[in-house]
Amino acid sequence: MDQKETIVVIGAGVIGLSTALRIQKHLRHSQSILIVAKDFPNTTSLNYASPWAGAHYRPVPESSAQFLKEESQARRTYDHFKTLVAQDPSAGVQCIEGIEHLESPPPEYLDETSIHNAYSHVDGFQQLSPEECPSPVKWGARYRTFIVNSPLYCAYMLRQCIVKGGQIREYTLVNVMEAFHLAGNVKTVVNCSGMGFGDPKSYIIRDGTWSFCIPRPLGGGTIIGGTKQPHNWDPNPSIETRKQLLSNAAKWFPFTPESEGKFDVICDIVGRRPAREGGMRLEAEKVVGDRFIVHAYGAGGRGYELSWGVAEDVVLLMCKNGLTTYNFLGFFGGVNATTRRSLALLSNPDCFGTHINPHTYYTTRSEMRNIWHIHLGLLGVASSQQTNDCREETEMNDDKRQNVNVNRQSPQLRRSIQSEFGVRD
Repeated sequence: MDQKETIVVIGAGVIGLSTALRIQKHLRHSQSILIVAKDFPNTTSLNYASPWAGAHYRPVPESSAQFLKEESQARRTYDHFKTLVAQDPSAGVQCIEGIEHLESPPPEYLDETSIHNAYSHVDGFQQLSPEECPSPVKWGARYRTFIVNSPLYCAYMLRQCIVKGGQIREYTLVNVMEAFHLAGNVKTVVNCSGMGFGDPKSYIIRDGTWSFCIPRPLGGGTIIGGTKQPHNWDPNPSIETRKQLLSNAAKWFPFTPESEGKFDVICDIVGRRPAREGGMRLEAEKVVGDRFIVHAYGAGGRGYELSWGVAEDVVLLMCKNGLTTYNFLGFFGGVNATTRRSLALLSNPDCFGTHINPHTYYTTRSEMRNIWHIHLGLLGVASSQQTNDCREETEMNDDKRQNVNVNRQSPQLRRSIQSEFGVRD
């Protein structure tokens, strides 16, 4: 009797966990999945970036080929979040109103086509009139978006993967090829390692600054941020940076009456975001015999926004190379009229590499009244060119991020997560 095949997913960040869950919907009966990572949701390494993220969903108007590809991934992630919020509020994702203010908007924000491409899929999008924008804001918008309690969400996804039969192993890989020897019959390794095992496609980029205030659902506090410092490996929070972040936040994000005009600072958060020149590496590489490595790493600061689109694209690459089998219900969660029209296209091998979006929408909760508010330019971003430099987040490698959590997460919740998801070999 043939030994059961194991698909190994390297990495337990938001991309790795989303990808593992999506693959599980398409496994053959003869296949199982193993997640291998140095860090899991119960650890606090600053190199394990996912739990340190704000995190939130924000469209990005751009015209480059890479950003156009990311728009498709972002749209699919938005649809997944809508479904998740409606079906399981305990996942740590919440639908709220998002507000953007830009003091020096780059050209893409002044182009109707770019704005339509980036924002047309989000609910309630409304571009603000000049009268609605506070000085010195030159461009503004509001729309329905999603905020994520990132530690809780990552733990939730890990639990879902285990419940569905996935295995996990805490292990530090030195080389991606090692993963083929972690089980008896490994033909496919999915590389969601973040840094890509020394991928040289990285370069220094000028610092950029977005100021943001992101509440975390289910008692996770509020994240005040943020900074981007390429190649800064210092693990220590900066007191001066904290003061600057809080000072900016006080200007734009109003205090509640009970706060007495003061922030209740719980902790400083420092994490590193692995990114890659030209954006993510997303491709299947045939290595030896019938063995494949499917690469999916280097999302920079957009891991949460792109996660489910990336996960679907990984499955498409696997199916294209005969590494697993399509389960259309696994992609769409059900067959409606629009989905049926898409099935014939997806079943055509010539369509691989082009995503067919079924445009299935779900009802979300309207009673959520928290406000996520983002503002650009508070730390002296004065020109369009500087703003463009700030926008190139996907071309930064391993930048240091510092945020400040200014509300309190339930200690009982943290202890519950830590005890429930202790990881052993």
